Amino acid sequence: MTGKELKKLLQEHPYLIDSMFVRSRSEAMSMALASNITIEEFIERSRKRSSLLPETWNAFSEALARKRPRFIIK
Repeated sequence: MTGKELKKLLQEHPYLIDSMFVRSRSEAMSMALASNITIEEFIERSRKRSSLLPETWNAFSEALARKRPRFIIK
């Protein structure tokens, strides 16, 4: 098996590495593309429910400020 084949296999079956993953990459992408929620809304909802300190969320704000257009990873 080549490195490329292994990467593809693990992207589609991430639970082979870590049982915490429950979705394949293609399933996750399909769900994200079908969703009407923006990343900004998702982060804001998460922030409201979180017990993390407000300063901890600064990394997300900084990442959003540098956000690139959404694209499909193949």
